[in-house]
Amino acid sequence: MAEIKDFGKVETDDYTLISIMGVGHNGCRAVNHLYGKTFHTSLAICDTYEESLSSSPVENKVLLKQGNMALSPQDLIILLHPKAWIKIILAHLDNNISIQVACLLAKAAKENAKLTIVIASMPSPMEGATTEEEYLASIEKTLGEYAGTRN
Repeated sequence: MAEIKDFGKVETDDYTLISIMGVGHNGCRAVNHLYGKTFHTSLAICDTYEESLSSSPVENKVLLKQGNMALSPQDLIILLHPKAWIKIILAHLDNNISIQVACLLAKAAKENAKLTIVIASMPSPMEGATTEEEYLASIEKTLGEYAGTRN
């Protein structure tokens, strides 16, 4: 029979199985819904809208900036729990900033997690006049810039 090992007391911060990051409006809403309902899970959100962050009970929040540096290395550390085994990114790809940040998070998560899952949603026609083709072109352009993230 196999020996059962005693690992002693496990601190909650050291025993985070899943890190879930919400990107964009609907990504933040999904993570907010999970708040208080998860076990050994780290939650984080980021959005370009301060209102989305200020109304959230989630502790780890990052306000995304316009321009080339939407997510700084310090912000990336806030969003990614370093010891989580599984990283889940819930991204609402409603603008170029969300697309860029989702790609950066996916690349960083892939480098330090056993499994990385990205769940992305596209904007609905009700969210603005921008067409689906424009969003898809933007996603293709951004993913092309991060093409080195695939094996």
